[in-house]
Amino acid sequence: MKYLSILLLFVSLSVQAQDSFDEQILAAYISNDGEAWGEVLEKMAANTNTQADQLKLGHAAYTAIGTAFSLKDQEMAERYMSMSMLALDKVLEADKKHASANGLMSGVLGMSIALDPSKAMQAGMASSRHAQKALRFGEEDPVALTAAASNLIYTPKEWGGDIDKGLELIQKAVSLFEAGDSPEEDWRYYETLTILGEGLKTDGQKEAARAVYLKALALQPEFSYVKYYLLPQLDQE
Repeated sequence: MKYLSILLLFVSLSVQAQDSFDEQILAAYISNDGEAWGEVLEKMAANTNTQADQLKLGHAAYTAIGTAFSLKDQEMAERYMSMSMLALDKVLEADKKHASANGLMSGVLGMSIALDPSKAMQAGMASSRHAQKALRFGEEDPVALTAAASNLIYTPKEWGGDIDKGLELIQKAVSLFEAGDSPEEDWRYYETLTILGEGLKTDGQKEAARAVYLKALALQPEFSYVKYYLLPQLDQE
């Protein structure tokens, strides 16, 4: 009985820690704060006790790469890219059909091209393979759908990109998040909204993209990436 109580206490503390990480990730993402990302990712890396922990670390580090790019900090981007790949590799070693992990790996590989364009063909093909697995194994997984959609939206048409299919998938991902509990508290939901907005802009649907950005800002008025980059960029075009 004593050992059961200790186990239950450990599980409870682990869940509380992960909830706290979600709050810190959301704050770092919304503020686009490199220092805040560093603090939460360091704590997360020291608390990877389960596959779910590894997945969350892989996803958070992947999202932090975007902040590194916006800050033009290549060292930060490389560091979080390695962190994300390592965590996602561990998930995929245990489950090659893991939809979210495949999708996120697709995204990391896609971002790696920006750091080393010479690897565009190799990384691009690998990214597409993981995106296809994400879609095959995660038809109702919003994270997997977001990643697969991102691959289709950002990949040139001649290399397999498909903006229409990408928008269909990302809109489904948004709907799945919104059908869940408290999407406004989920950093992954805001990530999906930004990709939907960028996809609509790429498709020439400027006002629809604006509506998505304003929707995100209505929930998070200080969403830095949207407020200071995506929305002003839209107005300049």
